[in-house]
Amino acid sequence: METDHDISLEEIYIPAKHSKDNYLCEDFIIYPDGKEKHGGYVLGIIEIRATAIEESEKVIKLIVNTLKEKYYNQINTSPDPTKLNLETIFEYALQKTNDALAEFVQISHINFPLENLNYVIAVAKPNNQTKDIDFIFAQRGLLNVSLLHKTKQNNFKIINVIENAPKFQEADDFGLKFFASTLNGKIYHHDTIYLATEIFQNYIPPHKVNKILATNDLGTSIDYFKSIINNTDNNSYLTYAAIFIRMQERKSSTETPVSQQSIDQLMSTKDKTEKFLTPTFTLNIVDFLGRIWIKLHHKKSGATLQGMKQNKKMHFGVIKYLFNAILICVSYPVKAVIKLYKLATNKEERGKFKEQLKSLHLINKGILIAVGALVIVLVGSIFWLNYRQDVKKQELAYTDSVQAIQNLVNDAQVNLIYKDENKSLTLIKQAEADLATLPQDNNNQKANYEELVKQIGNIKNKLLHIEKVVPQLVTEISTNDTTLPLSGLCQVGETIYTFSRSNTLLEINNQVVSKKITSDSGDFVTLFCEDTTIFALTNQNKLLEYKDGRLNALTINWMGGLQTIIGALYGDRLYVVDPINEQIYKHQKVDNKFNDAQNWVKNKKDANLQTATSIAIDGNIYVLNKDGKINKFYNGESQDFKQALIEPALTNAQKIYTNLDLANIYILEDKRIIVLNKDGGLVNQYAIDSLNSSISDIMVYSIKLK
Repeated sequence: METDHDISLEEIYIPAKHSKDNYLCEDFIIYPDGKEKHGGYVLGIIEIRATAIEESEKVIKLIVNTLKEKYYNQINTSPDPTKLNLETIFEYALQKTNDALAEFVQISHINFPLENLNYVIAVAKPNNQTKDIDFIFAQRGLLNVSLLHKTKQNNFKIINVIENAPKFQEADDFGLKFFASTLNGKIYHHDTIYLATEIFQNYIPPHKVNKILATNDLGTSIDYFKSIINNTDNNSYLTYAAIFIRMQERKSSTETPVSQQSIDQLMSTKDKTEKFLTPTFTLNIVDFLGRIWIKLHHKKSGATLQGMKQNKKMHFGVIKYLFNAILICVSYPVKAVIKLYKLATNKEERGKFKEQLKSLHLINKGILIAVGALVIVLVGSIFWLNYRQDVKKQELAYTDSVQAIQNLVNDAQVNLIYKDENKSLTLIKQAEADLATLPQDNNNQKANYEELVKQIGNIKNKLLHIEKVVPQLVTEISTNDTTLPLSGLCQVGETIYTFSRSNTLLEINNQVVSKKITSDSGDFVTLFCEDTTIFALTNQNKLLEYKDGRLNALTINWMGGLQTIIGALYGDRLYVVDPINEQIYKHQKVDNKFNDAQNWVKNKKDANLQTATSIAIDGNIYVLNKDGKINKFYNGESQDFKQALIEPALTNAQKIYTNLDLANIYILEDKRIIVLNKDGGLVNQYAIDSLNSSISDIMVYSIKLK
């Protein structure tokens, strides 16, 4: 049989049933693609204690993303990655991650002592020719690394890698060394190395792991470990997490293991035994009742009648005997029903029956009572068996439902790993919908439900990229001790301009209002800014230019009597959207006026502009609809724009913002800002829930939100 060798990575991640708001543990495996395969797999477990979960999530995300970028970037940019020293590259990536984390802790002003962080971060690079794995790792804190090494005597030796590794002196400076020196070695064929959290190591010690792995393949062992953890009753808030790495054979054809065949045979024997025991029990009761009936009938009718039955049985042969047996089985219940009916409806029959009972011998009375009890047991057994069958069907249906949801979650995780976030989000939403129908009638079902909710939530948070932000106050504008509700803003150089649905334009320098400019043409509703140019639109649809400290009216004829102006300035051209006619008009500025509108859209294809709320320009024109859909145009032609699926869905998108200097597109809705790259991919979502009211306008300066 042909065999091949490849690295096998298996993970166990089982969060505690009792969560804690200052504990978080995550594991990760980064699968290389293309040229990145020369660098192998980056993986690890990160556990943070005594730190708020919101802060811990940011720390872990920063570590994983920075490590991935800095490590694989060196592989991708190398002309010959086969000649690279992976340990040097890994140490460089750790150093850059350390710098980024130290900077984050300083800027965020969070309390994050070094002792709160426990981790094992590693690189595993398989070699299919030599059938071994180059393994480099860094470790700190309570997480452990164990090696199961196969000796020449075909025994497995347990090696605690951390205890046997040389000790390095750690720096005491808080912001200097989050990540210590690295260790490296080889994992040979038949050897297994695994990383594990403290609680996993305590509950399943290395000698037990060794015993299971020595006699089973890695996949079967992982399933066994998961089952014993899931079946334990543990009040701890810690997470069971482990990653197993092994170089093992992959056979071209599959066979059922002997142990599995034995289990299947045992289950088959159990089913057959149950099947044949049930009818035998029933027949024994029927036979017993028949013998009692014969005795009673014999006492009542005499021996001659009993002899006639025996003669008939011998005379009729097998077929007629079976027919008579069936006839008797049918007639007895019918006669019993008729008798019961008469007893229930006829007083005389009830009297006769009572006299018959009184005349019975004491032994016969005992027999009759025993027969009644047996009938009750028989009927009860039938109902009980039917009930158990229904329960089994319900349990099977429930198990199938849980497994179906778990499969959706697993598929979503796989698609997330391979960066197909849209498909992953579709799967996770389906899992969420199916989970809503899952029963929660007992503690086991409630535990399964909570576990699935947690798994779905973890993946969904990764997909939605939601980050809660607390805004920093730049300045507060007030008049007569009352805070003004600002409606729009823009920036020219270091100066910010804003207004408050009044006829006054405010100029802000160094966080202080330095000038107030009043309009005689109505209240301000929109500002258009480009480089050093500022235009203001009033509620009378008058366009004003702010220049040399004054507001000057400009001549412009709005197309078709537009009542609401949705526009953007680009150079000396003003572009305006007409939702009714689904057209974009271009106005060219000449001296102190704008020329008449020109139809700019030549081919809108299937673009829908009827609910347009805002536009932005970076050479392309992006038109935002109220439902968050973006239509992209270039040179008057609609362009393909594969926009990421955004959850929660947008229903009241207010503004879109970008320009030539920005790498991303920003969408404003109420207290949320969605960031997309210019290919439509979701970068992040900022939820600013601490504000008292919705955001009225946004401006992005360089890479920082204002």
